[in-house]
Amino acid sequence: MVSRSAITSRLKTEQVLRAIRLTPDTMPIDIILHTPGGLVLASEQIAHALNHHLAKVTIFVPHYAMSGGTMIALAADEIVMDLNAVLGPVDPQLGQYPAASQKPLDQIKDETLI
Repeated sequence: MVSRSAITSRLKTEQVLRAIRLTPDTMPIDIILHTPGGLVLASEQIAHALNHHLAKVTIFVPHYAMSGGTMIALAADEIVMDLNAVLGPVDPQLGQYPAASQKPLDQIKDETLI
């Protein structure tokens, strides 16, 4: 249901929300989620809709679901992941800066450890 591309298009979000809304309350929803993330608002709306769906919601993560994709995955009743798949941190950004940061910019570190 959610494509590999980032969750950035308002039209994509509306299509996903419409599909969730039109799914009968007794019908389970299965979603294959592979995304680098995207707009926080879109992810929050989709997660909220999934959380309120009465039947079981299962998210399948074959490779990765980062940032907003993690928010969506965590709204499911069950997450099924490949052995090497990953969920990324929920790290909303405003431009190039972390949205929740209370530190001065010169004290912020953004490092990836492998």
